[in-house]
Amino acid sequence: LKREELDSDYEASTDEKPSVTQRKLIRKIYLSTETEDMDTLLAAIDSKVSALGGYMESREVYTGSRYASYDSRRHADLVIRIPKDKLDEFVAHVGKESNITSSNETSDDVTLTYVAVQSRMTALQKEEARLLALIDKAANLTELLELEKRLTEVRTELENVTSQLLLYDNLVDFGTIDISIQEVQTLTPVEEPSFWQRITTGFMESLRNL
Repeated sequence: LKREELDSDYEASTDEKPSVTQRKLIRKIYLSTETEDMDTLLAAIDSKVSALGGYMESREVYTGSRYASYDSRRHADLVIRIPKDKLDEFVAHVGKESNITSSNETSDDVTLTYVAVQSRMTALQKEEARLLALIDKAANLTELLELEKRLTEVRTELENVTSQLLLYDNLVDFGTIDISIQEVQTLTPVEEPSFWQRITTGFMESLRNL
């Protein structure tokens, strides 16, 4: 067995870059919202999450003792995962069912990282196939043990990169929405944006589109 053979196989396989037809974006949305009826809002959110094919990643509901300044009413923190093409619909639904006081969104482009990991997975799969073929042709016990040792290493790394790709796929396919809900007696009035605020928002939107 020549180590150079395995190295050349690996280098050739890493030259073949898998193509990604669309950008891999991880979207995260942060909402702060108010409601006069926590139970009704939580039920509405649960129903919409289920209808859109999402799921609740975490939920914490606090009693008023932690937020005494809010007249002993409740507070909830939710982390929800929603299919990426349903995110905007879900946010709009939360806006109808409650009073959103602030919102923010981030988008992380992991396309290049995804392609690199995908390429590494392809290389490992080819090396695995090559090792299996060489094991069948091993001339002696020493060579067989060396090949089996390398095969174990390759399969361990292959499991790791496969898990990494599955994680990226989940983060891309399902956007994350963090919702902070405050139960209040009176909803906070949401001010209309001023003339200059509308201009600034439009300008930033144009830059983002560009």
